[in-house]
Amino acid sequence: MPSYVLEYAKSNRSTCSACKQHIAADELRFGSKFHLGGDKDGPVGVSYKHIKCITAKIWRNIDQAAGELVASEEAADYTEALTMLVSSIEERSGDELAVFMASKDAALAKEAEKAAAKEREKAEKAAAKEREKAERAAAKAATKAAKEAERASKKNQKNNNAAPPPPPVAASIPPLPSTPKKKRAEHRAAGPDTPPPKKQRSMA
Repeated sequence: MPSYVLEYAKSNRSTCSACKQHIAADELRFGSKFHLGGDKDGPVGVSYKHIKCITAKIWRNIDQAAGELVASEEAADYTEALTMLVSSIEERSGDELAVFMASKDAALAKEAEKAAAKEREKAEKAAAKEREKAERAAAKAATKAAKEAERASKKNQKNNNAAPPPPPVAASIPPLPSTPKKKRAEHRAAGPDTPPPKKQRSMA
């Protein structure tokens, strides 16, 4: 049984499962068939989409299934595989098929654009995180430098305000006792009117 259907909407009551908007009557729509309740033997339901809303994931599933049909020689080529997978596709005109096939390129381009946008967002977040990290490091370094400058300023101010050390005190050296020879020299220097120094008796 075909897994998909390509047909015109019989009324405007169907809703696109992707964009949640109504599909107009007589508008070409795409449907994915599924078993209700997950029972393979149960009734089959169809989830409809606008042609423009067919996702890249659906197209990958179609391509994979078509490739398996060709590989198993159940289908001669991709086009025949599509007719086996998508019911009513053989009833569609060339323009309708062109619109259907164009949705594949659009879906893949949209997916690539979304992936690129996600990568850009990821890169922007990483760059913002790095900038924030650098700003925190710069602020921390500036705070540290300011504190060091403040400590150095306080230290210099303390050194400038400190009292100068007192001058060294010269040690008093007692005069040496006068010897007889020194006394005679002092007498000659004093003049002829000065009485001669008295001789000291030896106590020996």
